[in-house]
Amino acid sequence: MIEPAYQQLAERIASALVSAEFIGAVGDLKIDPPAPFTPTGDEKTLVQAAALVKVRTNPVRQIMGGPSVRYVVERQCQVELAMAGPDRLRRASRVDAALAALALLQDQYPTLSGTAERLILGEQTDDELPPNGVSFLITFTLRVRSGDALGRTP
Repeated sequence: MIEPAYQQLAERIASALVSAEFIGAVGDLKIDPPAPFTPTGDEKTLVQAAALVKVRTNPVRQIMGGPSVRYVVERQCQVELAMAGPDRLRRASRVDAALAALALLQDQYPTLSGTAERLILGEQTDDELPPNGVSFLITFTLRVRSGDALGRTP
């Protein structure tokens, strides 16, 4: 049950980033890429990239009762955003719009249309990419009830 929730989160994040004009199309959000995009910081035109990465998946508790044991599983994931380019105001505007759109996801889709028990927005960190870039990591946690500790339902 964790994978449908993860896919639903990816779709919601991609839609939010497209509406904020951070990425051009839903397909531009990279899902679990082998290496995230890192701008050098000296780009001559505006470039941006976004990725959703699984950090860890853990069973957090057992639910007893009935003929089978069920689990609550949490998956921590990070949205990685990077943008670089010489136009500081345009870059700041797009980053602010993207961060605002992502911050609303928890309130708009608290259960991701029923695929998760809870979507939790976590911490945000950012780094400057000298001389003209910035990158952000935003943590989300998915909490899902499932049939076993690996997130499968019998």
